[in-house]
Amino acid sequence: MKFTSNVKSFFLYLVFFVLILILFELFTRTFIFYYSKDINIYKIGIDKKYVLDIEDLTEKKFNVINLSKNDTEIQDNKKKTLSKEYSNVFYVFGGSSTYGNNCGPVGSWVDELQLKMPNSLFLNFGVNGGDSDYSVHKLLKEINSNKNKPDYIIWANKFNERNVIFKGSSYRNFNKLDYNFLDEKVNFFISFSHSLSISLRNYLVSYNLLENTSKKVRKKFNNIGIIDIEKNEMASKKDFEMASKNYEINTIDAIKFSKEYAKKFIILHLNDSYNKNTIEKINLKYSFSQTFKYDDLLIKLIANKAQDIENKNKDFVKFIDLDKESIGLYEDDMFCEDGSYAHKTKKGNVFTSNLILNNFKDMKINY
Repeated sequence: MKFTSNVKSFFLYLVFFVLILILFELFTRTFIFYYSKDINIYKIGIDKKYVLDIEDLTEKKFNVINLSKNDTEIQDNKKKTLSKEYSNVFYVFGGSSTYGNNCGPVGSWVDELQLKMPNSLFLNFGVNGGDSDYSVHKLLKEINSNKNKPDYIIWANKFNERNVIFKGSSYRNFNKLDYNFLDEKVNFFISFSHSLSISLRNYLVSYNLLENTSKKVRKKFNNIGIIDIEKNEMASKKDFEMASKNYEINTIDAIKFSKEYAKKFIILHLNDSYNKNTIEKINLKYSFSQTFKYDDLLIKLIANKAQDIENKNKDFVKFIDLDKESIGLYEDDMFCEDGSYAHKTKKGNVFTSNLILNNFKDMKINY
């Protein structure tokens, strides 16, 4: 009798919990709908092509992204793209070397291309510290929301691909790579908990909101020194090899998402002044040599991945390797004097833009 009563109580509490969860989920979606004005917020979890992008929780900026559109929508959008005022629109993605202004107010190579191609529009989505995880996310958002659709995508991710190594299991492709960085043995609990987190994120908008809030709180506490979420363990050679695979997956996904509008997807391997003396300067300045230990390997692996991707998608993908094109052409004043092997001066930006422009001419890109 007591057992039966306990079972009834359990199911009663379970039903009550599920009801509260449904009401909270409905409230969360309605809250986001109020600010986003996108009715598709109610389709997330039911229709897998819709996902939530929390651009800025503090400012209540939410976007519902459509990951795949039907053929009719694709053709209609391409027709709209043809009527825009620019001869070409370029979406540019990358890190600080793409963002620019790291040697003072000198702009970037993207700015130099804009000056040389005034009839085209270059939208620079590069950010300091940006990597391919970030770039895929940003690409999806801009393709779905920006009125200027891209004719060309420039994918200049390279130097910051090591970032993923210090994310542990919290990176975009964990469920595909099943690899926990800084620990080659992925234990069952970490794998299971991450898989559960992915499932909840795909189906519950409220979970996305709570997860985003949690990250902001942790970051705030970390900034004022209450908790430390940074990893200090020594990164292994395999960590860097897996980082290149993460880059490969992100790049292939970006290509897939770009085909709706773009004529060409350009993988740009930016030129650098990488050498052992430069790395020694950086290590002395920042004292984290483990971060740079296998950078030369990672850069080579990324170039190889990019070449393989081009070979398999020659009709849509173009790989431009500026490292190879600029051998023997460097001058000391093309890069910052802070020990950086990637950040460019005004002269370096002009030099890089000229190399890219020569490739555009070979590709017969009108400007």
